[in-house]
Amino acid sequence: MKFNFLKYSDTGKYGEELAVKYLQKKKFLVKTRNYSKPYGEIDIVAQKGRKIFFIEVKTTKIDYQVSRESFSLLNKIDTKKLSNLEKTINNYLGENSLLDNDWRFGVITVFLTQDDKLFKIEEYWDF
Repeated sequence: MKFNFLKYSDTGKYGEELAVKYLQKKKFLVKTRNYSKPYGEIDIVAQKGRKIFFIEVKTTKIDYQVSRESFSLLNKIDTKKLSNLEKTINNYLGENSLLDNDWRFGVITVFLTQDDKLFKIEEYWDF
Protein backbone atom coordinates (compact mmCIF):
# COMPACT_ATOMS: atom_id res chain seq x y z
CA MET A 1 0.00 0.00 0.00
CA LYS A 2 1.54 3.31 -1.05
CA PHE A 3 1.01 6.27 1.20
CA ASN A 4 2.30 9.81 1.11
CA PHE A 5 3.63 10.18 4.65
CA LEU A 6 4.43 13.86 4.08
CA LYS A 7 0.67 14.55 4.20
CA TYR A 8 0.57 13.47 7.85
CA SER A 9 2.62 15.25 10.47
CA ASP A 10 2.90 12.43 12.98
CA THR A 11 2.92 8.69 13.39
CA GLY A 12 -0.44 8.66 15.21
CA LYS A 13 -2.34 10.34 12.39
CA TYR A 14 -0.67 8.05 9.88
CA GLY A 15 -1.71 5.02 11.95
CA GLU A 16 -5.29 6.29 12.10
CA GLU A 17 -5.36 6.64 8.32
CA LEU A 18 -4.11 3.06 7.92
CA ALA A 19 -6.70 1.85 10.45
CA VAL A 20 -9.50 3.56 8.49
CA LYS A 21 -8.38 1.88 5.26
CA TYR A 22 -8.19 -1.46 7.11
CA LEU A 23 -11.75 -1.06 8.42
CA GLN A 24 -13.09 -0.01 5.02
CA LYS A 25 -11.59 -3.15 3.46
CA LYS A 26 -13.52 -5.12 6.10
CA LYS A 27 -16.76 -3.40 4.98
CA PHE A 28 -17.08 -0.99 7.91
CA LEU A 29 -18.64 2.40 7.22
CA VAL A 30 -16.52 5.04 8.93
CA LYS A 31 -18.95 7.59 10.39
CA THR A 32 -16.71 9.94 12.36
CA ARG A 33 -13.05 10.50 13.10
CA ASN A 34 -11.60 12.19 16.18
CA TYR A 35 -14.93 12.71 17.95
CA SER A 36 -13.94 14.86 20.91
CA LYS A 37 -15.41 16.02 24.19
CA PRO A 38 -13.58 17.74 27.08
CA TYR A 39 -13.19 14.40 28.88
CA GLY A 40 -12.16 12.20 25.97
CA GLU A 41 -11.73 11.51 22.29
CA ILE A 42 -12.66 8.56 20.12
CA ASP A 43 -10.32 8.08 17.17
CA ILE A 44 -12.81 6.30 14.89
CA VAL A 45 -16.56 5.69 15.03
CA ALA A 46 -17.64 3.10 12.47
CA GLN A 47 -20.74 1.09 11.67
CA LYS A 48 -21.41 -2.36 10.30
CA GLY A 49 -25.08 -3.20 9.95
CA ARG A 50 -26.83 -1.61 12.92
CA LYS A 51 -23.87 -2.09 15.27
CA ILE A 52 -21.70 0.91 16.15
CA PHE A 53 -17.95 0.46 16.74
CA PHE A 54 -15.87 2.87 18.82
CA ILE A 55 -12.19 2.44 18.07
CA GLU A 56 -9.03 3.68 19.73
CA VAL A 57 -5.95 3.50 17.48
CA LYS A 58 -2.45 2.97 18.89
CA THR A 59 0.52 3.21 16.54
CA THR A 60 4.21 2.53 17.05
CA LYS A 61 7.34 1.93 15.03
CA ILE A 62 9.11 -1.35 15.58
CA ASP A 63 12.69 -2.42 15.26
CA TYR A 64 13.16 -5.79 13.59
CA GLN A 65 15.81 -6.61 16.20
CA VAL A 66 13.21 -6.39 18.98
CA SER A 67 10.33 -8.81 19.35
CA ARG A 68 7.01 -7.06 18.79
CA GLU A 69 5.68 -8.80 21.92
CA SER A 70 7.76 -6.32 23.91
CA PHE A 71 5.44 -3.55 22.72
CA SER A 72 2.45 -3.34 24.95
CA LEU A 73 0.34 -0.68 23.31
CA LEU A 74 -2.74 -1.89 25.13
CA ASN A 75 -1.17 -0.91 28.47
CA LYS A 76 -1.54 2.71 27.39
CA ILE A 77 -5.30 2.34 27.92
CA ASP A 78 -5.73 2.54 31.68
CA THR A 79 -8.87 2.62 33.84
CA LYS A 80 -9.15 6.41 33.74
CA LYS A 81 -8.93 6.42 29.93
CA LEU A 82 -11.58 3.67 29.73
CA SER A 83 -13.87 5.66 32.05
CA ASN A 84 -13.47 8.79 29.91
CA LEU A 85 -14.04 6.77 26.74
CA GLU A 86 -17.26 5.36 28.22
CA LYS A 87 -18.54 8.91 28.90
CA THR A 88 -17.57 9.96 25.37
CA ILE A 89 -19.27 6.91 23.84
CA ASN A 90 -22.49 7.55 25.78
CA ASN A 91 -22.41 11.18 24.67
CA TYR A 92 -21.98 10.18 21.01
CA LEU A 93 -24.82 7.65 21.23
CA GLY A 94 -27.12 10.24 22.81
CA GLU A 95 -26.24 13.03 20.38
CA ASN A 96 -26.88 10.76 17.41
CA SER A 97 -30.07 9.07 18.71
CA LEU A 98 -28.32 5.68 18.77
CA LEU A 99 -28.96 4.69 22.40
CA ASP A 100 -30.91 1.62 21.23
CA ASN A 101 -28.14 0.37 18.94
CA ASP A 102 -25.69 -2.35 19.94
CA TRP A 103 -22.11 -1.14 20.16
CA ARG A 104 -18.59 -2.41 20.76
CA PHE A 105 -15.36 -0.81 21.87
CA GLY A 106 -12.07 -1.90 20.40
CA VAL A 107 -8.45 -1.04 19.91
CA ILE A 108 -6.60 -1.29 16.63
CA THR A 109 -2.84 -1.46 16.97
CA VAL A 110 -0.75 -0.39 13.99
CA PHE A 111 2.89 -1.45 13.82
CA LEU A 112 5.13 0.42 11.37
CA THR A 113 8.67 -0.35 10.27
CA GLN A 114 11.33 2.29 10.91
CA ASP A 115 10.85 3.51 7.32
CA ASP A 116 7.08 3.99 7.86
CA LYS A 117 5.86 0.88 6.05
CA LEU A 118 2.96 -1.07 7.49
CA PHE A 119 4.22 -4.12 9.36
CA LYS A 120 1.04 -5.41 11.01
CA ILE A 121 -2.42 -4.37 12.18
CA GLU A 122 -4.13 -6.13 15.07
CA GLU A 123 -7.58 -5.62 16.56
CA TYR A 124 -8.81 -6.19 20.12
CA TRP A 125 -12.46 -5.94 21.15
CA ASP A 126 -14.60 -5.61 24.26
CA PHE A 127 -12.43 -4.49 27.17
